[in-house]
Formats: sequence, C-alpha cells, structure tokens
Amino acid sequence: MTGNGRKNQPATGQKKIRTDLLKKKIFEGLIEEFSLNGFDKASTNRVAKKLKISKGLLFYYYGTKEAMLYAVLEHTVNLYGDYIGERTGYMPPDIIDRFKAMVRISFDFYFDHPELYTIFANADLGKRGKLFGDIYRKFSGISRSLIAKIFEDASEKDLRIPKEEVLELVTTLIAGYKLKYFGGVDSKKKMDDLITLKPVFIKDLDTLFDMIRNGVYYKYDRKND
Repeated sequence: MTGNGRKNQPATGQKKIRTDLLKKKIFEGLIEEFSLNGFDKASTNRVAKKLKISKGLLFYYYGTKEAMLYAVLEHTVNLYGDYIGERTGYMPPDIIDRFKAMVRISFDFYFDHPELYTIFANADLGKRGKLFGDIYRKFSGISRSLIAKIFEDASEKDLRIPKEEVLELVTTLIAGYKLKYFGGVDSKKKMDDLITLKPVFIKDLDTLFDMIRNGVYYKYDRKND
C-alpha cells in the first residue's frame, strides 16, 4: 500500500455504498412500520426481524425510537416542501383558480405518498416535545408560503368580498373537506383504500370550487328577499 492509501480507496468506497444501502433499507423499513402501526405500537423488534438485522443496529444509527420518528417526519416535511416548490412555478392569475391549484397540489402529495401522510397525520406533534416543534414550525412555514403564493400578483377582479374573507371561507371549507376524506385515516392500508376513491375526491373538489365561484343558485335575485 502506498503512503497515501490509494489502494484502500476502492474498498472504502464499496463499504460506503453498502452502508448507504443499509441505511436506506432501514429507513424504508421504519416508514413501513410507522405507517402501518403508528408510533406507539411500532416495534423495533419487528423492523429488525423483517430486515434481518440486529436491533442494536437500528439504535446505533438512530439512538432512540423517537429519533427514528423524527427522521421520518423531517424527511416528510422536506419532501413536501420540494413537492410544493416544483409544482408552483406557474400559478393561474385568478385567485380562486390559485386556491384550487394549491389544494390539488397538497392533496396530490397525500395520494402520492400515502405512507408518509399517514405517519405525519397521526404523529401528534404536540405531545412529542420541543424537538418535534421544529418539524411543526417548518411545516407551518411551508403552509404560510403557500398562502403568500396565492395572494402574490393574483387577480382579484370581480370579487364581491375582500380576499382575506375569501381565504377564511376557503380554508374553513377545505378543512371540512379534508376531514371528510382523511379524518379516519390511521394506517397505510386505509390510505391505500382511500386512493381508489381519488376520482370521486377530485370531482367533489371541482364541485366545491364551482360553488365557491358561482354560488348554489342558477340565478339569484335579491329583490325576492
């Protein structure tokens, strides 16, 4: 071997590749376990057995079960931020159309990553301590940036009420809409079942925004009040 250790470089590189693959395998195993069983019922023994590794190796990389959950949630929020960023380069000029586009993008993330949504939705961040507060603040920051994007140079032409009241109305309606479809989702299996309803979900969303834009009457005459 030379003094600079060059002969060791291929072996070292291969070892790093094996280590990275192992970490990826472990991480994917944690996502599956948390999505199927939730944090409280998740078993590191089950993960280790399924991956055919020692339980000690899990804790070597993550230290605690809480750290495992934190890693998955951090990954989820980062992926969500990237997902939103990649899909909001162009926004329709009309403010209602922007609301609809933003809502579709957010819900598409849930459908595209059901296991991650399931984990995040059931993580109960408020009970996880200050460490998990960082996750919540980052997610809230992404949500605020979405709202800012809606108002950025959006056309308010023909709005009968202030845009802030439109925001409040749409936010309230979407919260109920989300509860209707996602409120009972507490395992990846239920999320997978929900995915089969995606066409119905999209149709209902279109109907909701049509009502927001046009109301519920064909034509309404206030003189009849």
